[in-house]
Amino acid sequence: MNYRPWYKRYPADFLSGVFRLTLEQKGVYSILLDLMYDHGGSIPDDEKYIAGVCGCSTRKWRNIRLCLKKENKIFFKDGYIYNARVEKEIIKAIKATEECSKNGRKGGIKSAQIRIFANKNNTRLF
Repeated sequence: MNYRPWYKRYPADFLSGVFRLTLEQKGVYSILLDLMYDHGGSIPDDEKYIAGVCGCSTRKWRNIRLCLKKENKIFFKDGYIYNARVEKEIIKAIKATEECSKNGRKGGIKSAQIRIFANKNNTRLF
């Protein structure tokens, strides 16, 4: 499921949050975040899939996985991998989308009312 074609990325937050990680760990963590946003939240905790996407062995992935868990970057539940910030940002994005949709409907209703009024009075809109 492709949730959104893009997401807000906060470079300062990311960099300050990963300064203790190695280059490999930072890269894998970044890929995991992209996967989570692309899937609309959690991703399956499938070591072969994740190792394949990250371009590393399953052994390497298991080591990085442990480190990311220890650093509280990811957590696990019911066979899925989560990130707290991803969950929060997705909820915020859903609320914003719903608000825009609601406001768009209001504008469409008002526009329709104006057209109906103009047609009843046989007047021009412009």
